[in-house]
Amino acid sequence: MTELGTVLDGKYEILKKVGQGGMSIVYLAMDNRLNKQWAVKEIKNDGSKSTATLLKGLEREANILKDVDHPVLPRIVDIINENGTIYVVMDFVEGRPLSDVLKAEGAQPQEKVIEWGRALASALDYLHSMNPPIIYRDMKPSNVMLKPDGSVKLIDFGTAKEYIVENNADTTALGTRGYAAPEQFGDAQGHGIYNTDARTDIYNLGATLYHLVTGKNPCEPPYEIKPIRQWNPMLSSGFERIIQTCCQPSPEDRYQSCSELLYALDHYNELDDAYKAKAKHKIAAFSVVAGLSILSACCAVIGGVKKGQLKDLDYNNKVNEARDAVDEGDYNKAFECYKAAVDIDPTASDAYIGYMETYAYYYTEDDGNTSANTETAAEKGIRLALKNKDEIKDDVKFKIAMLYYDEVKDYSAAKKYFNMVDESKDFPDQAKQAKYYAAICDSKINKSASFDTNKENIFAFQDYNSDNIDDTNPDKYTNYLNIAYIYLGEISNNLELANRIEVLMDEAMKNLDDNAEVLNSQFPADRGVKYYNGQYSGVMYSVYTELAENADDAGQQLHYYNSAANSAALYLNSLDIEGENATETSKKAYSEYSVNEAETYIKMAENSGDDSYYDEAERIYGNAETTLGTDDNAAVVYVSHLSYLVDRYSNKFGSDSAAWNASATRAVRKVYENGNKVPALANGLKQGWQSLSNDLTVKSIVNGSSRSTSE
Repeated sequence: MTELGTVLDGKYEILKKVGQGGMSIVYLAMDNRLNKQWAVKEIKNDGSKSTATLLKGLEREANILKDVDHPVLPRIVDIINENGTIYVVMDFVEGRPLSDVLKAEGAQPQEKVIEWGRALASALDYLHSMNPPIIYRDMKPSNVMLKPDGSVKLIDFGTAKEYIVENNADTTALGTRGYAAPEQFGDAQGHGIYNTDARTDIYNLGATLYHLVTGKNPCEPPYEIKPIRQWNPMLSSGFERIIQTCCQPSPEDRYQSCSELLYALDHYNELDDAYKAKAKHKIAAFSVVAGLSILSACCAVIGGVKKGQLKDLDYNNKVNEARDAVDEGDYNKAFECYKAAVDIDPTASDAYIGYMETYAYYYTEDDGNTSANTETAAEKGIRLALKNKDEIKDDVKFKIAMLYYDEVKDYSAAKKYFNMVDESKDFPDQAKQAKYYAAICDSKINKSASFDTNKENIFAFQDYNSDNIDDTNPDKYTNYLNIAYIYLGEISNNLELANRIEVLMDEAMKNLDDNAEVLNSQFPADRGVKYYNGQYSGVMYSVYTELAENADDAGQQLHYYNSAANSAALYLNSLDIEGENATETSKKAYSEYSVNEAETYIKMAENSGDDSYYDEAERIYGNAETTLGTDDNAAVVYVSHLSYLVDRYSNKFGSDSAAWNASATRAVRKVYENGNKVPALANGLKQGWQSLSNDLTVKSIVNGSSRSTSE
């Protein structure tokens, strides 16, 4: 057991023990740098087989949770190995497990259980939708925390696994008897362990809901899941059917996805016997009154609906049609619909904002970035609003200003439109933000202005953004990013800003996680929670790199470089670079941050003398090259990779390639040959590749004239 007061990794101070399992202890810890509480799970590596198995579970848990982005799922933020003891740092979930709630209170109210069921089914659906899908496999009340606000959080991912379609059997029977599906332990005769998939989690959740709503533990006699109304006749027959469907012995007879289960939970009352009888009666009655109803409706439309209401209806229909077109990738249709909506009502804001966002965030064909004199995509979007500048409202002016600020980087134009947002009108939040942004634009336009001159305004903006803008307002998260960028521009002159950025980004990521579901419905599709978490991680990469380069000692430097590498990895995970959602911008960012992460590990290897960091750099280069293939964005990866190999092995073996060992020679030749398949490099278009190709050592290797002297 770790002594209270111990500080792990220089920052996590152990405050108290909050739980203990068979082979692990969970503590509450305080991050003394961020003033934030985390949970720390400790397991001592004693070399036993059981400990080794649990360590694998912890590693699996960490790999799963580092990529998740869902309000019901926790995050893992750090893994520390100190003298054979493993510590996993994760979100501290305040509350108590539902197993304790059951012990203290017994069966829970049906409506509350259904609400929990929806949240848990949504989390499982999210896991099943990951690539590859994640199967949780151990849903039970003790693994669900009830938070003080009444929401739930799923914990303990030690038995979860990636689902690989081609794998027909699990290697281990994992799960908890009573809650576990039959396939988790073998067939009826106990032979073999069948493959678990999403339907396994559906069984587990059904058994958990059964326990919660009846108070009857399926792990105890009679060891079966009976119809819930045998225990309480007042419960819904529709909810009974849902649980019975979840807990069918054969996976084929259950809901086939959590999406199906979610729909059923949302409409459980429609499965009730009483509801069905009432619906049947309504259908019979409908035939009698249908004609009269239609006639009445027609009369109402002709005689009673006001012209303004029809106008609003037409406008909203066009805006919704445009949004559907954006979802389908038909941007030309979207533009036409938004324009039609503007023609219907040039004073309404939704069509202008949708039109501008579609151009700025989605539309990438001929986006004008090939020439400094060509209009950018954002400016094309702005043009429609400017044609009607006498009609537009302040929220549209604010959007114009933000696009000039964020996308076009024209701070004079941005300042002009920020100053046009009237503080006395209908958009006080945006008016206040506009005032701060106008001041920031001033400092950007006036290159001679020092940070100290404007910092009070910027600090006030940070406080206003934190305290006065609602956590579900998308503007808040753009503000977090822009404020962080301002600090980043000054961090080399003022390292104290690093701590301010850390606090700012931690707050931003926490608020994103807490409000993810609402925010994802409001952000543009490519600017969702995943995008902003990635951008914040990119900011932290820059912060940790700066701190590493200014560290006082080698240990501190290694720590910061490690944090920088982890931040780069989080940023890479946020990018969509394959499939129809991939853009040139995301591919370019992927290549650049792959290089950043790899080069960070190279620095760690050089500074620590630990060659395992070189292996990590090779893995990152290899992943990026495989993912990008022959796309021109791979060019920067190959240039960096080949340059690193030549430098490393020249330092080790000398400039004469004949002295190199065979593996070093093969590595250089492989990267060179694969790099030459990239058109930009094959045509000599990438600066640096030609000089590397002309390097005598590289020429000797790729021409096959080198002879390795050792292996």
